[in-house]
Amino acid sequence: MNSLLSLNTLSALSFSETKTMKRTLARTLFPVTLAVSLCTHTLCHAAVRLPGFFGDHMVLQQESEISIWGWCDPGEDIRVTLAGNEATTSGDSSGTWRIALPAMFAQADPLTLRVEGTNTLEINDVLIGEVWLCSGQSNMEWTVDRSTNHDAEIATADYPLIRHIKIAKRSSTTPLDDIEADWTVCSPDVAGSYTAAGYFMARTLH
Repeated sequence: MNSLLSLNTLSALSFSETKTMKRTLARTLFPVTLAVSLCTHTLCHAAVRLPGFFGDHMVLQQESEISIWGWCDPGEDIRVTLAGNEATTSGDSSGTWRIALPAMFAQADPLTLRVEGTNTLEINDVLIGEVWLCSGQSNMEWTVDRSTNHDAEIATADYPLIRHIKIAKRSSTTPLDDIEADWTVCSPDVAGSYTAAGYFMARTLH
């Protein structure tokens, strides 16, 4: 009898411990599973994104329709605002979008470009003016810090309305839709690295 009681007692303890472990495991697993589910749900939405050449300190071409584009989730609503102008669209089936804002005259006061979707992007210190594409080989590779009287030139290169972006070399067998590059504001700290041909033309126009 004692053995049976012991066996019954052991069985009861085992059953009780099993139920307790199950309840504890359930309480432990639920928030973890919920967190994982929430994280997975969040990750399935792509953040609104712009190509790399849309960035702080950029210049947009004056007196020409301003085209803004990027990527998002298919069907996601997108709103773009700049200097009181607003346009809306939604992502197509491939997750790309494009809008056009009205042309603007040259604007030396800094503006903010705002793009809203599931997330919000703000591009600050945007100017409206002339955009020149400087393309070439060794002539465009020649920088200000290798030019005649470069020390004096760099020391006085304080032109906040001149902006510069250098597109890195990258080989591709197909057209690329994005780059990695940053706009800079012309100052003695960075002017030495600018293309000399482009810099001296910009300085003359400035």
